[in-house]
Amino acid sequence: MPTQCPTQSTAVLALIIELFNFVLREMAPLGPFEIRYRKRAKANTVPTKMTTSESRVPADRKTPDRSEDHATLGFIRSWLRVRTVRELMIFAAFCILTVLMTWPWVLHLRDAVADRGDPYMIAWTLWSDYHQTFHNPFHLFDANIFYPYRYTLAFSENDYGIALLLFPLFALGLRTLTIHSIATFLGFAFSGYGAFRLTRTLTESNGSAWIAGIIFAFIPYRFHVLSHLHYLFAGWVPLLLEGFVLFVLRPSWRRASWFGIAFFMNALSCISWFIMTLIPLGLVAALLVANSWPRLRGREFWLRGGVALLVATVALLPFLAPYYVVSIKYGLRWQPWEFAYNSPSMIHWLVSDPRNKLWQNLGANIPGGHKLFPGMLAPLLAIAALRIKSKSRVSSESPIMRYLAIALEVTIVLAAVIGVLALGYGSATYRVLGHQLLRLDWRSPGHALTVILVVVTARLLLMLPRLVRRVRRGRGVPAVKNHAEDARATIGSADRTLTASLAIGVGLIWTVWGFLSSLGANFFVNNWLHDYVLPFQSIRIPSRAAMICYVGLAVLGGIGAAQIAGWAYRYVAHPRTRAIVFALFGVALLFELHASPLRFEKGEVDPSALALRLKQTPMRGGLVELPSEEGTNRDFYMLRAADHGRPLVNATSSFISPLTNEINLATRAQISDSFLNLLEKIPASYLVIHNDRLVPELRPDYENFLARQIVRGRLRFINRFDGHSDLYAVVSTEPDAASESVLPFTVSIREWSETIHDDPVTLLSQPLSWSQRLYRVYLASTGAMPRYKPFMSDLEKIGHGIIVGSDEQEREVTDNFQRFMEEWTRRESFSASFAPLDNTQYVNRLIENAGISIDPAGREAFISRLASGHETRTGVLMEIVDDPRLIEKEQYRSLLELHYFGYLRRNPDDPPDGNLRGFNFWLQTLEHNHDTSALSTAFKVTGEYHQFERKP
Repeated sequence: MPTQCPTQSTAVLALIIELFNFVLREMAPLGPFEIRYRKRAKANTVPTKMTTSESRVPADRKTPDRSEDHATLGFIRSWLRVRTVRELMIFAAFCILTVLMTWPWVLHLRDAVADRGDPYMIAWTLWSDYHQTFHNPFHLFDANIFYPYRYTLAFSENDYGIALLLFPLFALGLRTLTIHSIATFLGFAFSGYGAFRLTRTLTESNGSAWIAGIIFAFIPYRFHVLSHLHYLFAGWVPLLLEGFVLFVLRPSWRRASWFGIAFFMNALSCISWFIMTLIPLGLVAALLVANSWPRLRGREFWLRGGVALLVATVALLPFLAPYYVVSIKYGLRWQPWEFAYNSPSMIHWLVSDPRNKLWQNLGANIPGGHKLFPGMLAPLLAIAALRIKSKSRVSSESPIMRYLAIALEVTIVLAAVIGVLALGYGSATYRVLGHQLLRLDWRSPGHALTVILVVVTARLLLMLPRLVRRVRRGRGVPAVKNHAEDARATIGSADRTLTASLAIGVGLIWTVWGFLSSLGANFFVNNWLHDYVLPFQSIRIPSRAAMICYVGLAVLGGIGAAQIAGWAYRYVAHPRTRAIVFALFGVALLFELHASPLRFEKGEVDPSALALRLKQTPMRGGLVELPSEEGTNRDFYMLRAADHGRPLVNATSSFISPLTNEINLATRAQISDSFLNLLEKIPASYLVIHNDRLVPELRPDYENFLARQIVRGRLRFINRFDGHSDLYAVVSTEPDAASESVLPFTVSIREWSETIHDDPVTLLSQPLSWSQRLYRVYLASTGAMPRYKPFMSDLEKIGHGIIVGSDEQEREVTDNFQRFMEEWTRRESFSASFAPLDNTQYVNRLIENAGISIDPAGREAFISRLASGHETRTGVLMEIVDDPRLIEKEQYRSLLELHYFGYLRRNPDDPPDGNLRGFNFWLQTLEHNHDTSALSTAFKVTGEYHQFERKP
């Protein structure tokens, strides 16, 4: 059997080995922050003379000729030296890290979303950018939402810079939501790659760059904005800074062009990043230009930089002008109170996103939705970056003093870590192998602060003698590095003048400004900018400026890791020492920042049958889809709008149109005939009812409204799609639309009394105020809450002959209630209680039963009007029933009892309860949190309601 040729397998093995060596070389130090060690072993290339014994070995027993293998290996190495290939491999490495840190997102790229809200809207935005570019580029911002308004893409971020990179995926026919999922995945890798390039440019250290890239790519805040692609996809922020640094180092036309492209793409991808980077970029410019002023006085720097910025700004104007237009045309602008309301405080920097597995509970007890915690290791590495000492200073210190200073500094860091943990977690106990290591309680932050103050004082006292000696010698306070060290720390060749201290200065500027800017109204400079500088008035959530801080923190973290690697090499002078230190820090950061297994949802990626039908349906007007209340419904409609491309009237965005507000108010509960007037005014061509998204209590109202309009010929049923979505044509706009199927429910205009008799749950739908008004009649008349059977009987009497939503509704309700009240005061039970009483006693009894406080003057007014005949006893009862104080007092109590009546068809103290304990629990909950949204859900899941629900 012939022996298999080893060439292919050897080449594969060689490739794997070379890739491994490539990673180690990338982690190896190359910059001014480590002591360089480049020990290269020279290969023995001098041919040796073959011995006689070797020459006599038969040819078939000699070692196989591996010249082809060496040629393959040489080709691989030369291929890896190509700059573009190396950059692609670095980006691929960050993609692999993203796979690990977001697992199992990569397995669900087709339909993975953080939630079914904003990702749907942003996916539509990407589609709109692509669609308009190739179908109507001169009307890019006239998107197919918020019909008939213009410039509707400018109601939120346009994300065009992100979409531009994804155009090939659209051209390949991938689903809109799939492209959004891929963009979210790549956003982590691209952010890490951007920080890698920035730090590599600042330090010329690949090890520092890897550490910075890991920090910036997987900072916990990035998972906090997982639903907002334009904030997650922040790689252009560090690339913008890198582009400027490169241009300062060598102001060539090529680098000016790259700076202009980065400036343009950063603003094109996210306007918030464009605004938030202006000031820190200007501060860095002042620092670097001042440091390099003798070399940059020539006109090349200013001419080329000015041209690059001018061209980028002019190119941005078509993308920025629509935002100014909509702010003037439609008055869409954020108010100062919104900026202040959304401003975090410093304590929110101790709140971590719950997706982070290590710090998920940090700050869970701190109120507010801001989660800015950057992890613990990145700030500690940043602190290490600031610990730069010259060799001369280190050698001048005695070992005892040096070790004492290190001990004090370590104590400060440990006390700060304990204080952070205590503030973030509250009371907690940390154990190792079952033994208590650390116990934190509410006193721990104070204790930690006391330790820090004492140790800082000791550290300053330790420094005092050296400072006094330097002052006496006239030398002043030493700089971070002496001139000789600055010369050794100079990056690159003679055309570069960026030193180690300046690189740290760049990182500090972005860290400090990003931190202060994230505080919003809690930092006075931000208030001034928001009040007087127009672009900053578009910022609603200032905490997003934390991403600027993370850029600087990543740079400082990379430098700090390099510092520690350099210190380690002084003690272990091995070629791989610094690479191992960097690798250990990288692994530690990946462990600390990991969010895998990442929680996400399965998105509705495939177009619905309704969307496919709408795509083939021409329209003279717009499309309205119901229900339209706040939540994820309108996001879903926008995602489907990317499938059908028809003009959607009610959509969602950072701002929403006035028409969408009107639709929300008109359909929040009961739908009246005036809603169809609104549809005809828009004009709307079609109305879609998504029955699967309707609240069960509202379904009878919707069917009642639809039946009335179909009978009147104002709506025409087309067909039902996907088993639950009904399509109706607005006849005045689409008179030629033809019905294709029978109506899926019986067209019968039912009275409200019949509706609540068949399904008592409908009494909770509008007009809910009618039911609550009758409740107060019982309360004021008897001093007690009503009972189920008599209350429902009386409510049916009031609802007799009333068609909910009709034009005559309000008049009919008023007349019916008036007749009911006259009959009520003539009832035997009412007469037995109130007939023997005089006017004064009558008024006092009603007020006592109602449980409200009315001053003597108010009581006398009631009594005098009764005595003079200007008011009847029925009228006085109605005034007390409609008193705002009584309405507010009984708001939650009446709503809760009506839920018992509607869902359980019994009194609150009937079996199986037997008492009011459950009623009182819910009442206390409502009065405490004022949240009625969970009430219906709680009653729906009860077994009692399910029994009624199963009955025919």
